[in-house]
Amino acid sequence: MTDFAPTLFVTFVFNRAITISKAEGDLTKFRRWVYRSATGKRRGPGGEMPYMAAVEHEGTNLHIHALFNVPSDLIPRFEQHGPRLWQKIMKSGNLDIQAVSDVTGVAHYITKELTTGTSHQLLLSPTS
Repeated sequence: MTDFAPTLFVTFVFNRAITISKAEGDLTKFRRWVYRSATGKRRGPGGEMPYMAAVEHEGTNLHIHALFNVPSDLIPRFEQHGPRLWQKIMKSGNLDIQAVSDVTGVAHYITKELTTGTSHQLLLSPTS
């Protein structure tokens, strides 16, 4: 994850019962929408704003911690549009966006609950 060079640490909270599959679909939709809002483009060449994410508390209060690799010139627009877009996708949810200052620390944090039995909870952005 440290080689991925993430620039933003984003927590997606749903505040309702949800499956991993639905949560992953919402994360993918968010990525498309925030990219479009930040750039004005529907798509670009390969993997804009890629992420690595992990699901936590699958059986109780499912939420996703994600590391995004957002180009520095798009970070202000991601921060501006992200919360509004997440509210459109998940009305009961909330979003926390933080700059990544300690890549190793945040990588350890988002993977703290991953084991061989929970590896299905690791989510990687689809290619464009």
